[in-house]
Amino acid sequence: MFIIFTLKANAQIDSKTNLSELNQDQLKLALESSTGNMWVGKIMIGIGIGMIIPGGIMVSDGRSKNDIGPSHETVSGLYLLGGGLLFELVGIPTFLIGSNRKTKIEIELAKFNPKSSASINGIGLKINF
Repeated sequence: MFIIFTLKANAQIDSKTNLSELNQDQLKLALESSTGNMWVGKIMIGIGIGMIIPGGIMVSDGRSKNDIGPSHETVSGLYLLGGGLLFELVGIPTFLIGSNRKTKIEIELAKFNPKSSASINGIGLKINF
């Protein structure tokens, strides 16, 4: 399921306009968007880890205490594990796709700022040989 979600999200990004057709302002907006996606992915990964660890502890404690049937602690732990895995399933591809998109945008933005130019707030000196 993780692989299918990642491939589907990558297919949606590839169907967007070509980055080389965008101007500098549009690329900066796209860069902000991809940075935001990276932050959302990181937050979801953190929440998922924060749910998986206590869920695993609750499941192991509940199973060691009760041999007859599942205790309330085991069931609650399984819900936490499931929720944490769901957050991880969404957060990891979101982070990876945002990171890949950000790298591509930064490469395109480098075309607008050649290494031989010095610029501050749009005012600068450009020397090309």
